[in-house]
Amino acid sequence: MTRLYADRMLGKLARLLRMTGQDVEYRKDGDADEILARAQAEDRVLLTRDKKLLGRASQALHVESNYPFHQARQVLTALGLTVERQFSRCVEDNGTLVVVDRREVGNLPPAIQAGTSPIYRCDRCAKIYWEGTHVEAMRDLIASLEGAPLILEPNQEAEPEQGLQRLEPLLDFHQALEVLLLRHRLALMRTDLSEATRAFRHFAALLNRHLADEEDLVLPPYEANPPAEGYERGAGPTVFRAEHQNILGHLLRLEGALAGLAEVGKSELPVACLKLLDREKVFADLLEHHDLRERQYLYPALERLLGEEEKLELLERMVGATFKESA
Repeated sequence: MTRLYADRMLGKLARLLRMTGQDVEYRKDGDADEILARAQAEDRVLLTRDKKLLGRASQALHVESNYPFHQARQVLTALGLTVERQFSRCVEDNGTLVVVDRREVGNLPPAIQAGTSPIYRCDRCAKIYWEGTHVEAMRDLIASLEGAPLILEPNQEAEPEQGLQRLEPLLDFHQALEVLLLRHRLALMRTDLSEATRAFRHFAALLNRHLADEEDLVLPPYEANPPAEGYERGAGPTVFRAEHQNILGHLLRLEGALAGLAEVGKSELPVACLKLLDREKVFADLLEHHDLRERQYLYPALERLLGEEEKLELLERMVGATFKESA
């Protein structure tokens, strides 16, 4: 197995890769010389967004995106790695997970204690794990997009991470939607209506379910716990709901326009596809703006408001269920 070392700017990437079974070491601190020395001593491929560090490493990969989901897909593709089905790595410190007797473990949720699925303990930190559907769903989501276009941002400046968040997979899910929409748009550029329609339907099904989950599961606790000083401008629940309706309206109109291409003659089809791509650019910009707003206001607020069990339940209901029901 290819062993990896993620530099201090890539902690979220390390967690995501560990979910797919990769051996990824990571330190939040440490200077460049320490990082390089350890990666070399342990024969690990260095993953970095620092071009200066890249030039000093004996074996390294320049991670070109600023978003963990796209980073993970780039690493798996560039290094020829596979998504492992076995839950084997502690996402916190990369320790090996060992199966333990559930009778020896205290404070398990009642449903887990009464179940039959394996219980794991990290051989480093002793943290207890059981495999939730959101972990399986994230692996499936990454694996299902094999061969889809990578989204890279080579000109972005890398910034140190501010900590690891439990709800990060919900933001990774936004990036998966972005990949599906791009797959559709590339097929449209080739005038491949069959592939364009198939990719758009997959994208639309996931997006509809995700927006419904945000309405039912995410916005209620956000709205029920307003800041004492009031919501910042652009951060109120009504703003998010209005954007959801705007997105759904665009989605419906684009579905109709895509279906209408089936009636267009072969000679006129390339121009018709270009016109639809122009319309979709406005939609893609709307989705990006909405994603940035949620990253800035909505999900950071939920990180503060919800307890650990509430966050895990939210992941199970949104990431796991959404992907499984749309597969």
